[in-house]
Amino acid sequence: MLNRRGFTLVELLAVITILGILMAVGIASVSWILQRNKEMFYETSEKNIITTAKAYFSDHRASLPTVPGQRRKLSLKTLESTGYFKKGDIVDYGKKACNLNTSFVYVLKKGDDYQYILHLDCPAEKIYRDDEVLKENSSLTNSSSFSGSNLSFNFSSNSIKLAGYQFTLFDASGNIIYNSDGASISGTSYNNSISLEPYMDRGIKKIVVTVYDEYGNYKTVSLG
Repeated sequence: MLNRRGFTLVELLAVITILGILMAVGIASVSWILQRNKEMFYETSEKNIITTAKAYFSDHRASLPTVPGQRRKLSLKTLESTGYFKKGDIVDYGKKACNLNTSFVYVLKKGDDYQYILHLDCPAEKIYRDDEVLKENSSLTNSSSFSGSNLSFNFSSNSIKLAGYQFTLFDASGNIIYNSDGASISGTSYNNSISLEPYMDRGIKKIVVTVYDEYGNYKTVSLG
């Protein structure tokens, strides 16, 4: 005669518990895979955008910042309108178009190199690398002065290191007499002076001096 004994309550509870554990593990694994796929999608998108921005600046080297600490903004709309991206290329994980008018890449001159920083505005995701890399520096000061034929540089910052400076000489008509190359500096203060004697006979009427810190903040003074 066959034994038709059914499952006991304890056995049923054990089976249900095991199934619950397996389902929980399965759901967690699937969720992790989906999340990782999403992260990889945005990591790849960011790399592609930065690579495209580098290609743009390689073709438009005059647009690159020239002074250490100086930064320039490149709109993703510009990359699209100039053919570096096709329309609809920049989308979020849900395939919705990102806002190219409010998305851009900063290029920041770091010594002799350049750092590319993404600010991406999409419906499902916002990548603001500029919040991570760039900082506001309200303590940056530029109290440069001009006396006789000597131009004195006086820069300071309480917290963020200085990166570089540049100055431009103008005549009475606003024409540029001389535009200096970008000079690298370091530390949180810098004091120096140079002679402008070689340019005095050209009628210097205004001098514009700009100092940059390592995050792209700047202070400009106009002398004369």
